[in-house]
Amino acid sequence: MEAGDEIFPSGNEDFILYQKSLEKLRSLDMEIVCLARNGAFLGRDAKEYVSRSIEAADPEGKLARLARERYEGLKTRDIHWDVYLGLMRGMVKKIMQNAKKSR
Repeated sequence: MEAGDEIFPSGNEDFILYQKSLEKLRSLDMEIVCLARNGAFLGRDAKEYVSRSIEAADPEGKLARLARERYEGLKTRDIHWDVYLGLMRGMVKKIMQNAKKSR
């Protein structure tokens, strides 16, 4: 799902399957991409849409970028980057597990 320049992944039922489907679509030479609720993309925008969606659906990559930004902004760094990233991943994993349980 696109909102302005940002894409919000919408693999609601099975996010892993959603990511795999995006990978399959990447190899196609698309001229038109039609979305269920948000219109269509033509030409270059269509070709870039799948790659942008794959990037947006990469929670590890996005998490690492967000964690790095936060880490760089810390006044004191008493935790090594690898440990900090591991803690962030653990927190996100726990949040996702809790969200799944509450459905």
